[in-house]
Order: sequence, then structure tokens, then C-alpha cells
Amino acid sequence: METLMKELENSFLPEKSEGMKGEFQCHITGIENGEWLMRVGDAKCRITPGSVEMPLASLSLSSEDLDALLTGKLDPMKALLTGRIELKGDVGVVLKFLPMFRLDPARFKI
Repeated sequence: METLMKELENSFLPEKSEGMKGEFQCHITGIENGEWLMRVGDAKCRITPGSVEMPLASLSLSSEDLDALLTGKLDPMKALLTGRIELKGDVGVVLKFLPMFRLDPARFKI
């Protein structure tokens, strides 16, 4: 999971993050479970293991769904609407958050 999160961090598009600042929590369940913290600000993104009490938003999904999401096999909006991704927090912030990453399926075949 660490390699996958590093690839996600490397796929960050700083030009898409204008005005965005805060912490996002990602709770992964399944085979490769864990807590990941995404800090965005000043046109940078840092993803590390860990958690915070009051993130802007918190996403929960299985490691299988994360893989499907990053490889283009799962549509993010469809996953949110069908409950495959559980969201707590500001939906508007999450909708701005997703385009900040270049989700190129070839990049995430690890």
C-alpha cells in the first residue's frame, strides 16, 4: 500500500490545487488496510500513514476498490453514489480534491 500511496502522491497536479488547503483522511479496509493522511497546501501534496481528528473530509474504501479507482476500473462518482466509497465531511471539497490527481491507469499497475 505504501508504494501505491507514493504513486498517488507523485500523480498530484499542483496547478489543480489552487486555493485548496487542508487534511484528508483515507481509511483503507481489506487485504492492505490502514489509515493514510493526505495534506494539501501551497501547491503540494504529502501522503503519509496516520490520521487526524478533524480532517476536511474522510474517505473509507476497500483496498480492492482503491486499486479499481486508481486504475480506471471504478468511476469515483459512481463509487460515492453506490456506497463503495464512504464519505464523511464536505462533499464539495472532495469533488475539488479528486481532479488534483492524474489517475493514469498504467501508472498504478504495481
